Amino acid sequence: MTPGIKSVLAAISLTVAGNVAAAQATPAEKVARSLAAEMSASAATLEAGKRHEGTKPLDRALHLAEFAEQSAEVGTDVFRNALEALKAARHELQMGRPEQAVARLTDGARALEQTPGGLRLGGVDPDRLDEIEGLPVLNLHGHELGEIVGFTQGENGAIARVEHGDFIFFGGNETPLEADRLLSGGGFVVLPEDILPEAFES
Repeated sequence: MTPGIKSVLAAISLTVAGNVAAAQATPAEKVARSLAAEMSASAATLEAGKRHEGTKPLDRALHLAEFAEQSAEVGTDVFRNALEALKAARHELQMGRPEQAVARLTDGARALEQTPGGLRLGGVDPDRLDEIEGLPVLNLHGHELGEIVGFTQGENGAIARVEHGDFIFFGGNETPLEADRLLSGGGFVVLPEDILPEAFES
């Protein structure tokens, strides 16, 4: 076997191992990784001098961190530290100090990447569904998927009615979503899955 083929096979093995690890991660670990990725993306974009574009992943990460800090059952400090780093980064931007914002985001992302396992987030309480009605639903990366407008009863439990579209307040389209797939906290509901708004709405 040539060295080139060995290198290709090694790269494939690492990719497969990474995909398996990601698939086996808990929802809390997935959120932590996503937070780190959004913070890193914001830092890289800001460092390139693109302030407007850099605030987008920053805002998504802020929403995720606000959710996770309130939802965490194990690892609250991890998400609280991330939230504080994000708030500090936004403050630095508002004060016209993008370099300091990049430093805050980079340090925050690094801390999340070094977080040990065992994090746990709280799911939706089936007896308190009324408390999350009207809340926005985010995906794993902080993109808004829609808003919970009510619930119906399915064969295996409650089904959330998630309304989305350009005219949500005037009766947009709805997508049903099993309530036991959702997490909640900090004024947000999160579907801890890697699904984009376009795919969710289709």
